[in-house]
Amino acid sequence: MTVGAAVTRELLRDEKNTVDELAADLDWAVDAALDDLVMTVTMESQLDSEVYLVELECTNYDEEPPYVEMIHPDTGERGVPAAYFDDRGTSPNLCYPKGPAWCHQFNRKLYQDTNAHNDWSMAAWKREAGDYTTLGSILLLLYRRMNDPESYQGRLQA
Repeated sequence: MTVGAAVTRELLRDEKNTVDELAADLDWAVDAALDDLVMTVTMESQLDSEVYLVELECTNYDEEPPYVEMIHPDTGERGVPAAYFDDRGTSPNLCYPKGPAWCHQFNRKLYQDTNAHNDWSMAAWKREAGDYTTLGSILLLLYRRMNDPESYQGRLQA
């Protein structure tokens, strides 16, 4: 079953309010292209001032999770290792370096573009994603990981 673009757009509009509140508190920049069902958030690690761009492509959201991708802030390259941060300092980590991708049920990229978890069901993503079933909660998790000195290892190296 697919969710119509108008339904997803309305949900994104609602969730953008929460993301905007987080952005105001945490100094993020939010670019929401609601017609394209895409939200891009610019965040900075307070540990080393590295800037990261998180893109959430939300076709069929929230029946399917967003496709969470990183964009390199200088080159605009999508999905390259240098666009990601490495959070493998402590377990459990989110960074799946072979993708690279964020390894969590909230990321459609894991279901579509990797063989990391063939045992996961996209239909069950909200039940299996725990507390990370909204755009705000997903973004906040990534922000916390990039600012956790026990986890954060800087920009991911190829």
